[in-house]
Formats: sequence, C-alpha cells, structure tokens
Amino acid sequence: DSSENGNHGEFMGNPKWVDGKIATALEFDGDDRVDCGDIEAIDGFTGLTVMAWCRWDGKVNGLTSAARVISKQDPNKGDKGPFSLGSGWRAHKLTLWINSGAWAGVHSITSIDDGRWHHVTGVYDGTEMRLYVNGRLRVSSVAQKGDIRYPPQAFFEIGAYHDDDEFYRLAGGIHEV
Repeated sequence: DSSENGNHGEFMGNPKWVDGKIATALEFDGDDRVDCGDIEAIDGFTGLTVMAWCRWDGKVNGLTSAARVISKQDPNKGDKGPFSLGSGWRAHKLTLWINSGAWAGVHSITSIDDGRWHHVTGVYDGTEMRLYVNGRLRVSSVAQKGDIRYPPQAFFEIGAYHDDDEFYRLAGGIHEV
C-alpha cells in the first residue's frame, strides 16, 4: 500500500514486479495472490467503488471464466463476502458481484482477456451496479439494492477470490488498486 493507510498485503505464491501500464505492476501466473487481510476500514458502507489497471492473459488451469482482480470474501462461509470484481461466469467478460443479502452480478459485454492493459471499475451506490472499462460505462443493473453485507471477517485479496470450496486466480497483471 503506497498510501498512508498502511493496508499492506502479503504475497502468496510468487507474484513478480514488472512494468505496468503507468508504473510497476504485479504479475500473477495463476497460482499467486496478495492477501491484505480483513481491511475493516472499508466495511460498513452502502456503496463502493473498486478499480484497478489489469491485464488478463486468459486461462488459469483450464478456467476461462472466474479470474478475479479484487475481492473481499469470507474464506470460511462460501458466497458470504461483500464484493468481487473480475471475470465471473461469463467467460472473458468483466463482472462486478455485490452481496446485499444475496449475490447479484452485473456482466460487461467487453472482453478483457486480450493480454492488453484495461482500466476496470465497478461501482455500487446501494441502488445500481455499474461497470466501466477504460473509462466507458459498459453496463449497469438495478438487480441489487440495499446495504452491502459485510460479514464479521472477510479478507481483501488482489489477483484472486477464494472461500472454503472455491479458488479463482488471475493470470496477468494488476496495479493501481
């Protein structure tokens, strides 16, 4: 964390520092992630904005659909975390998942697995989910409404999403989270 907040993460696996879109980035090979622990300072909000530069290189261990850029997830309860941004269940497309009592997702029509850098942003304001790719609104949805559900413990991760029975990793690069 280069801010004054001190939300440093621990490398899990062997992510490498490489040249990014603007500065240095982390390169993930599909077995890596950054575990930032339970950052409680981002809990309790009705809305959120999550964004990063990412470069997705496609398949990870045969999966093409569930790589994650950023997520906050309860690792013991499956599907109980507050949010996840990545490509989820719509192969090669950016997805924002929000949990306000049940998961709902909004899926972009824009492919992001072309090996190029993309600025990806997911926004939720308590009434609408929106996805932006490279600064352009790609899709919005009112399928989710209400306060975001924050469990007592949820870990913020970069480059992955995992819970008690799922582990979705990104092969590619991420920076400016």
